[in-house]
Amino acid sequence: MKLRLNMYVNRIAFFFKLLHEQKVFGDTSFKELSQQISSTCLSADGEEILASTIISKAYPKDQKMLEEMEGLLVRMLEYVRSFIRRQ
Repeated sequence: MKLRLNMYVNRIAFFFKLLHEQKVFGDTSFKELSQQISSTCLSADGEEILASTIISKAYPKDQKMLEEMEGLLVRMLEYVRSFIRRQ
C-alpha cells in the first residue's frame, strides 16, 4: 500500500527537492530519493509517480505553483512558530 499525497507530481517533486537540499534525508542522492518516492507514494489523482518524473520536475518554472507551495511552507512555518515561547 502506498501513501497518497494530496499533491500532484510537480509539487511532490519540488517539495522533496527542498527537503533533499536541506539534508533531511542525510546523504541520500536525489536519484535514490526519487526511486524511494516512486515506490512508496501516489499523487493526488492516484497516479503512480515515476522516479524520472520526480527528477525532471524538481526545478519548476510555473509561478502559480511556486506561489501555492510558498503558501504551504509559510503556513507550516507559522505552525512551528506557534510552539515557540517568546520572552
